[in-house]
Amino acid sequence: MKYLNIVDEIFSSDIGIFMFGGLIAAIVISICLKMTKKIIISEFISLLIYVLCEIGLNISADYMLGFVMLFVGICALGCVIGFIIGLIISVVLSKRRC
Repeated sequence: MKYLNIVDEIFSSDIGIFMFGGLIAAIVISICLKMTKKIIISEFISLLIYVLCEIGLNISADYMLGFVMLFVGICALGCVIGFIIGLIISVVLSKRRC
């Protein structure tokens, strides 16, 4: 995992707790949104933030900027996973209401 610094850091240390925080926040937000289109847009924005942080970590030489990008990228990756789970929950709840 030479180029995927954020994913490598998740598997090599205990910083995955921040990903869990992003996951929980995204699930709560997606259940509150209740609109599939807004949840999908939020998911793609989170994915874009993750990709930009991953690219920035490969380019950046500053340690503080790298740490901030690592933190934001891990939270964004958790949000991507959380929005997927929240989308599934939202669709299931909307079908149960009908």
